[in-house]
Amino acid sequence: MGAEERLILEMLREGKISVEDAERLLGAIRNGSENTDRKVSSFLESNWWEEIERSLGETLSKVEDRISRAVTDLPRGNIRMPLRGLKRKRQREEQGYTPVDLDDQSFAIPSEARMEVDIEGSSLTVEEAPGDVQVSFDREGHDWEWSVLKLDNTYVLSVYANAVWASVPNVSLRLPAVQSLACRVIGGSMSGHNLTSPLEASVSGGTLQLSEVSGALNLESAGGAIGVAGNVPALVAASAGGPVSLHGEVKTLAVKAAGGGVNINHALLQEGDHHVESAGGGVMLVLDAASAVSIEAAAAGGGVDVNLPGASGEARNRYGTGQYSGALGDGTAKLQLRSSGGSIRIHVSEEDGAS
Repeated sequence: MGAEERLILEMLREGKISVEDAERLLGAIRNGSENTDRKVSSFLESNWWEEIERSLGETLSKVEDRISRAVTDLPRGNIRMPLRGLKRKRQREEQGYTPVDLDDQSFAIPSEARMEVDIEGSSLTVEEAPGDVQVSFDREGHDWEWSVLKLDNTYVLSVYANAVWASVPNVSLRLPAVQSLACRVIGGSMSGHNLTSPLEASVSGGTLQLSEVSGALNLESAGGAIGVAGNVPALVAASAGGPVSLHGEVKTLAVKAAGGGVNINHALLQEGDHHVESAGGGVMLVLDAASAVSIEAAAAGGGVDVNLPGASGEARNRYGTGQYSGALGDGTAKLQLRSSGGSIRIHVSEEDGAS
Protein backbone atom coordinates (compact mmCIF):
# COMPACT_ATOMS: atom_id res chain seq x y z
CA MET A 1 0.00 0.00 0.00
CA GLY A 2 1.26 3.36 -0.97
CA ALA A 3 1.37 6.53 1.08
CA GLU A 4 -1.53 8.04 -0.91
CA GLU A 5 -3.77 5.05 -0.18
CA ARG A 6 -2.92 5.13 3.57
CA LEU A 7 -3.76 8.83 3.68
CA ILE A 8 -7.17 8.24 2.06
CA LEU A 9 -8.03 5.44 4.55
CA GLU A 10 -6.98 7.62 7.48
CA MET A 11 -9.25 10.45 6.25
CA LEU A 12 -12.10 7.89 5.94
CA ARG A 13 -11.67 6.73 9.58
CA GLU A 14 -11.67 10.32 10.80
CA GLY A 15 -14.89 10.95 8.87
CA LYS A 16 -13.38 13.63 6.72
CA ILE A 17 -14.52 11.89 3.50
CA SER A 18 -17.34 9.47 2.66
CA VAL A 19 -16.97 5.85 1.60
CA GLU A 20 -17.92 6.79 -1.98
CA ASP A 21 -15.24 9.49 -2.05
CA ALA A 22 -12.65 7.07 -0.69
CA GLU A 23 -13.49 4.43 -3.35
CA ARG A 24 -13.33 7.03 -6.14
CA LEU A 25 -9.92 8.35 -4.96
CA LEU A 26 -8.45 4.87 -4.50
CA GLY A 27 -9.64 3.88 -8.00
CA ALA A 28 -8.02 6.94 -9.54
CA ILE A 29 -4.71 6.15 -7.85
CA ARG A 30 -4.75 2.51 -9.05
CA ASN A 31 -5.64 3.50 -12.66
CA GLY A 32 -2.90 6.11 -12.68
CA SER A 33 -0.35 3.60 -11.44
CA GLU A 34 -1.28 1.12 -14.16
CA ASN A 35 -0.97 3.80 -16.88
CA THR A 36 2.45 4.81 -15.53
CA ASP A 37 3.64 1.20 -15.48
CA ARG A 38 2.53 0.74 -19.07
CA LYS A 39 4.37 3.91 -20.16
CA VAL A 40 7.57 2.89 -18.36
CA SER A 41 7.39 -0.63 -19.80
CA SER A 42 6.80 0.73 -23.30
CA PHE A 43 9.79 3.08 -22.97
CA LEU A 44 12.07 0.30 -21.69
CA GLU A 45 11.05 -2.01 -24.50
CA SER A 46 11.73 0.63 -27.17
CA ASN A 47 15.17 1.23 -28.81
CA TRP A 48 15.60 4.42 -26.84
CA TRP A 49 19.41 4.17 -26.80
CA GLU A 50 19.50 4.04 -30.60
CA GLU A 51 17.53 7.28 -30.79
CA ILE A 52 19.86 8.98 -28.34
CA GLU A 53 22.90 7.65 -30.23
CA ARG A 54 21.52 8.96 -33.51
CA SER A 55 20.82 12.38 -32.02
CA LEU A 56 24.28 12.60 -30.45
CA GLY A 57 25.87 11.45 -33.69
CA GLU A 58 24.18 14.23 -35.64
CA THR A 59 25.27 16.80 -33.06
CA LEU A 60 28.88 15.56 -33.02
CA SER A 61 28.99 15.57 -36.80
CA LYS A 62 27.91 19.21 -36.87
CA VAL A 63 30.48 20.16 -34.24
CA GLU A 64 33.28 18.33 -36.09
CA ASP A 65 32.33 20.10 -39.31
CA ARG A 66 32.43 23.49 -37.60
CA ILE A 67 35.79 22.71 -35.97
CA SER A 68 37.20 21.58 -39.32
CA ARG A 69 36.11 24.82 -40.99
CA ALA A 70 37.46 26.88 -38.11
CA VAL A 71 40.85 25.14 -38.23
CA THR A 72 41.08 25.64 -41.99
CA ASP A 73 40.42 29.37 -41.56
CA LEU A 74 42.81 29.89 -38.64
CA PRO A 75 45.35 32.68 -39.18
CA ARG A 76 48.94 31.68 -39.50
CA GLY A 77 51.29 31.90 -36.56
CA ASN A 78 52.31 29.11 -34.23
CA ILE A 79 49.40 27.09 -35.61
CA ARG A 80 50.17 25.59 -38.99
CA MET A 81 47.67 25.05 -41.72
CA PRO A 82 47.28 21.30 -42.16
CA LEU A 83 45.80 19.41 -45.07
CA ARG A 84 46.22 22.05 -47.76
CA GLY A 85 49.67 20.87 -48.84
CA LEU A 86 48.61 17.28 -48.23
CA LYS A 87 45.49 17.90 -50.30
CA ARG A 88 47.54 19.25 -53.20
CA LYS A 89 49.79 16.18 -53.02
CA ARG A 90 46.79 13.84 -53.17
CA GLN A 91 45.36 15.81 -56.09
CA ARG A 92 48.62 15.34 -57.99
CA GLU A 93 48.54 11.61 -57.27
CA GLU A 94 45.01 11.49 -58.68
CA GLN A 95 46.33 13.26 -61.80
CA GLY A 96 48.88 10.51 -62.34
CA TYR A 97 51.96 11.81 -60.53
CA THR A 98 54.12 9.00 -59.13
CA PRO A 99 56.82 8.95 -56.39
CA VAL A 100 60.42 9.61 -57.41
CA ASP A 101 63.08 7.16 -56.25
CA LEU A 102 65.23 8.92 -53.65
CA ASP A 103 68.83 8.22 -52.77
CA ASP A 104 68.76 9.37 -49.15
CA GLN A 105 67.57 12.95 -49.77
CA SER A 106 68.68 13.40 -53.37
CA PHE A 107 67.47 12.47 -56.85
CA ALA A 108 68.50 12.95 -60.46
CA ILE A 109 66.68 15.37 -62.75
CA PRO A 110 67.18 16.04 -66.50
CA SER A 111 68.07 19.53 -67.73
CA GLU A 112 64.86 19.74 -69.80
CA ALA A 113 62.68 19.19 -66.72
CA ARG A 114 60.42 21.60 -64.91
CA MET A 115 60.99 21.67 -61.14
CA GLU A 116 58.16 22.76 -58.85
CA VAL A 117 58.60 23.40 -55.12
CA ASP A 118 55.59 23.64 -52.81
CA ILE A 119 56.45 24.67 -49.22
CA GLU A 120 53.87 25.23 -46.48
CA GLY A 121 54.63 26.57 -43.02
CA SER A 122 58.38 27.22 -43.40
CA SER A 123 61.01 29.03 -45.45
CA LEU A 124 62.93 27.98 -48.55
CA THR A 125 66.51 28.48 -49.70
CA VAL A 126 67.38 27.54 -53.29
CA GLU A 127 70.83 27.38 -54.88
CA GLU A 128 71.84 26.20 -58.31
CA ALA A 129 74.77 23.76 -58.52
CA PRO A 130 75.75 20.87 -60.82
CA GLY A 131 74.76 17.32 -59.92
CA ASP A 132 71.64 15.76 -58.46
CA VAL A 133 68.89 17.60 -56.63
CA GLN A 134 69.67 17.65 -52.91
CA VAL A 135 67.09 18.41 -50.20
CA SER A 136 67.96 19.20 -46.59
CA PHE A 137 66.16 20.48 -43.49
CA ASP A 138 67.42 22.67 -40.65
CA ARG A 139 65.75 20.70 -37.84
CA GLU A 140 63.59 17.67 -37.13
CA GLY A 141 60.28 19.44 -36.44
CA HIS A 142 57.15 17.38 -35.89
CA ASP A 143 53.89 16.49 -37.63
CA TRP A 144 55.13 17.21 -41.16
CA GLU A 145 55.95 15.29 -44.31
CA TRP A 146 57.77 15.75 -47.58
CA SER A 147 57.61 14.00 -50.92
CA VAL A 148 58.86 14.17 -54.51
CA LEU A 149 56.42 13.29 -57.28
CA LYS A 150 56.88 13.15 -61.05
CA LEU A 151 54.69 13.33 -64.14
CA ASP A 152 56.47 13.28 -67.51
CA ASN A 153 59.17 15.96 -67.19
CA THR A 154 57.61 17.77 -64.23
CA TYR A 155 59.03 17.10 -60.77
CA VAL A 156 57.30 18.37 -57.60
CA LEU A 157 58.91 18.69 -54.17
CA SER A 158 56.26 19.17 -51.46
CA VAL A 159 56.84 19.97 -47.78
CA TYR A 160 53.71 20.36 -45.66
CA ALA A 161 52.13 20.01 -42.22
CA ASN A 162 49.91 17.01 -41.53
CA ALA A 163 48.49 18.15 -38.17
CA VAL A 164 47.22 21.38 -36.65
CA TRP A 165 50.05 21.78 -34.14
CA ALA A 166 52.91 21.16 -36.56
CA SER A 167 56.47 22.46 -36.66
CA VAL A 168 57.77 22.35 -40.23
CA PRO A 169 61.55 22.76 -40.70
CA ASN A 170 63.04 25.22 -43.14
CA VAL A 171 64.05 23.71 -46.48
CA SER A 172 67.32 24.00 -48.42
CA LEU A 173 67.35 22.93 -52.05
CA ARG A 174 70.35 22.51 -54.36
CA LEU A 175 69.60 21.67 -57.97
CA PRO A 176 71.19 21.85 -61.42
CA ALA A 177 69.96 24.19 -64.15
CA VAL A 178 66.56 23.11 -65.45
CA GLN A 179 64.20 24.32 -68.12
CA SER A 180 62.10 26.17 -65.53
CA LEU A 181 61.78 26.47 -61.77
CA ALA A 182 58.54 27.32 -59.95
CA CYS A 183 58.40 27.87 -56.17
CA ARG A 184 55.45 28.51 -53.88
CA VAL A 185 56.09 29.33 -50.22
CA ILE A 186 53.21 29.82 -47.78
CA GLY A 187 53.96 31.09 -44.27
CA GLY A 188 57.66 31.79 -44.76
CA SER A 189 60.33 33.54 -46.80
CA MET A 190 62.33 32.50 -49.84
CA SER A 191 65.91 33.19 -50.86
CA GLY A 192 67.68 32.12 -54.03
CA HIS A 193 71.31 32.23 -55.12
CA ASN A 194 73.14 31.67 -58.39
CA LEU A 195 70.00 30.83 -60.38
CA THR A 196 70.23 30.72 -64.17
CA SER A 197 66.92 28.91 -64.75
CA PRO A 198 63.77 30.95 -65.47
CA LEU A 199 62.01 31.37 -62.12
CA GLU A 200 58.39 31.74 -61.08
CA ALA A 201 58.07 32.40 -57.35
CA SER A 202 55.16 33.19 -55.05
CA VAL A 203 55.67 33.97 -51.35
CA SER A 204 52.98 34.64 -48.73
CA GLY A 205 53.95 35.90 -45.28
CA GLY A 206 57.63 36.58 -45.90
CA THR A 207 60.25 38.21 -48.09
CA LEU A 208 61.59 37.11 -51.46
CA GLN A 209 65.32 37.75 -51.93
CA LEU A 210 67.39 36.64 -54.93
CA SER A 211 71.09 37.14 -55.62
CA GLU A 212 73.31 36.40 -58.62
CA VAL A 213 70.37 35.47 -60.80
CA SER A 214 70.37 35.60 -64.59
CA GLY A 215 67.13 33.96 -65.74
CA ALA A 216 63.79 35.61 -66.47
CA LEU A 217 61.81 36.30 -63.29
CA ASN A 218 58.09 36.25 -62.51
CA LEU A 219 57.73 37.08 -58.80
CA GLU A 220 54.88 37.66 -56.35
CA SER A 221 54.98 38.54 -52.66
CA ALA A 222 52.20 39.12 -50.15
CA GLY A 223 53.37 40.72 -46.92
CA GLY A 224 57.06 41.14 -47.72
CA ALA A 225 59.64 42.81 -49.92
CA ILE A 226 61.05 41.58 -53.23
CA GLY A 227 64.76 42.10 -53.72
CA VAL A 228 66.76 41.01 -56.77
CA ALA A 229 70.48 41.27 -57.50
CA GLY A 230 71.64 40.16 -60.95
CA ASN A 231 71.33 40.76 -64.66
CA VAL A 232 68.04 39.37 -65.93
CA PRO A 233 66.31 39.55 -69.30
CA ALA A 234 62.91 40.25 -67.75
CA LEU A 235 61.44 41.17 -64.37
CA VAL A 236 57.73 40.73 -63.78
CA ALA A 237 57.03 41.45 -60.12
CA ALA A 238 54.05 42.24 -57.89
CA SER A 239 54.31 43.00 -54.19
CA ALA A 240 51.57 43.71 -51.66
CA GLY A 241 52.99 45.11 -48.43
CA GLY A 242 56.61 45.64 -49.40
CA PRO A 243 58.98 47.37 -51.83
CA VAL A 244 60.48 45.95 -55.03
CA SER A 245 64.13 46.49 -55.91
CA LEU A 246 66.47 45.33 -58.64
CA HIS A 247 70.25 45.86 -58.53
CA GLY A 248 71.45 44.81 -61.96
CA GLU A 249 70.49 45.10 -65.59
CA VAL A 250 67.03 44.31 -66.91
CA LYS A 251 65.58 44.60 -70.41
CA THR A 252 61.85 44.01 -69.77
CA LEU A 253 59.94 45.59 -66.88
CA ALA A 254 56.47 44.98 -65.46
CA VAL A 255 56.46 45.91 -61.78
CA LYS A 256 53.71 46.76 -59.30
CA ALA A 257 54.15 47.54 -55.61
CA ALA A 258 51.44 48.31 -53.05
CA GLY A 259 52.67 49.56 -49.69
CA GLY A 260 56.23 50.15 -50.83
CA GLY A 261 58.37 51.82 -53.42
CA VAL A 262 60.13 50.54 -56.54
CA ASN A 263 63.87 50.89 -57.15
CA ILE A 264 65.26 49.71 -60.51
CA ASN A 265 68.89 50.72 -60.82
CA HIS A 266 69.74 49.73 -64.40
CA ALA A 267 67.20 49.20 -67.15
CA LEU A 268 68.15 48.88 -70.78
CA LEU A 269 64.86 49.44 -72.61
CA GLN A 270 65.04 49.30 -76.40
CA GLU A 271 61.86 47.54 -77.48
CA GLY A 272 58.45 46.45 -76.18
CA ASP A 273 56.08 47.93 -73.59
CA HIS A 274 57.07 48.40 -69.96
CA HIS A 275 55.36 49.71 -66.84
CA VAL A 276 56.18 50.45 -63.21
CA GLU A 277 53.50 51.32 -60.65
CA SER A 278 53.75 52.12 -56.96
CA ALA A 279 51.06 52.86 -54.37
CA GLY A 280 52.38 54.14 -51.05
CA GLY A 281 55.94 54.71 -52.20
CA GLY A 282 58.09 56.36 -54.80
CA VAL A 283 59.70 55.10 -58.00
CA MET A 284 63.44 55.33 -58.67
CA LEU A 285 64.50 54.26 -62.17
CA VAL A 286 68.02 54.38 -63.57
CA LEU A 287 68.13 53.93 -67.34
CA ASP A 288 71.01 52.79 -69.49
CA ALA A 289 72.03 55.62 -71.81
CA ALA A 290 71.65 53.24 -74.75
CA SER A 291 67.93 52.93 -74.07
CA ALA A 292 65.51 53.96 -76.79
CA VAL A 293 62.29 54.60 -74.96
CA SER A 294 59.30 56.94 -74.85
CA ILE A 295 58.33 57.79 -71.26
CA GLU A 296 55.04 58.80 -69.68
CA ALA A 297 55.31 59.50 -65.95
CA ALA A 298 52.76 60.78 -63.41
CA ALA A 299 53.08 61.16 -59.64
CA ALA A 300 50.39 62.02 -57.09
CA GLY A 301 51.69 63.07 -53.69
CA GLY A 302 55.14 63.82 -55.05
CA GLY A 303 57.01 65.32 -57.96
CA VAL A 304 58.74 63.96 -61.03
CA ASP A 305 62.51 64.46 -61.30
CA VAL A 306 64.04 63.71 -64.70
CA ASN A 307 67.75 63.79 -65.47
CA LEU A 308 68.17 62.28 -68.93
CA PRO A 309 70.80 64.11 -70.97
CA GLY A 310 69.75 64.35 -74.61
CA ALA A 311 66.14 63.34 -73.89
CA SER A 312 63.16 65.33 -75.09
CA GLY A 313 60.39 66.60 -72.85
CA GLU A 314 60.30 68.49 -69.56
CA ALA A 315 58.92 67.59 -66.14
CA ARG A 316 56.06 69.69 -64.75
CA ASN A 317 55.49 69.73 -60.99
CA ARG A 318 52.69 71.61 -59.27
CA TYR A 319 50.60 71.31 -56.10
CA GLY A 320 52.10 67.99 -55.00
CA THR A 321 51.79 66.31 -58.39
CA GLY A 322 54.21 65.78 -61.23
CA GLN A 323 54.15 64.77 -64.88
CA TYR A 324 56.64 64.02 -67.60
CA SER A 325 56.26 63.08 -71.25
CA GLY A 326 59.36 62.65 -73.34
CA ALA A 327 61.74 60.24 -75.05
CA LEU A 328 65.29 58.98 -74.74
CA GLY A 329 66.88 57.98 -78.03
CA ASP A 330 64.47 57.19 -80.84
CA GLY A 331 61.73 56.19 -78.37
CA THR A 332 61.08 52.74 -79.82
CA ALA A 333 60.18 51.15 -76.47
CA LYS A 334 57.29 52.44 -74.40
CA LEU A 335 57.53 53.04 -70.63
CA GLN A 336 54.76 54.09 -68.28
CA LEU A 337 55.52 55.14 -64.70
CA ARG A 338 52.88 55.78 -62.01
CA SER A 339 53.26 56.66 -58.36
CA SER A 340 50.64 57.38 -55.71
CA GLY A 341 52.04 58.71 -52.45
CA GLY A 342 55.61 59.23 -53.63
CA SER A 343 57.90 60.88 -56.14
CA ILE A 344 59.31 59.56 -59.41
CA ARG A 345 63.00 59.94 -60.24
CA ILE A 346 64.37 58.98 -63.68
CA HIS A 347 68.10 59.19 -64.20
CA VAL A 348 70.76 57.85 -66.53
CA SER A 349 73.26 55.40 -65.10
CA GLU A 350 76.27 57.22 -63.65
CA GLU A 351 78.63 54.85 -65.46
CA ASP A 352 76.91 55.59 -68.78
CA GLY A 353 76.86 59.30 -68.03
CA ALA A 354 80.57 59.34 -67.19
CA SER A 355 81.43 57.62 -70.44
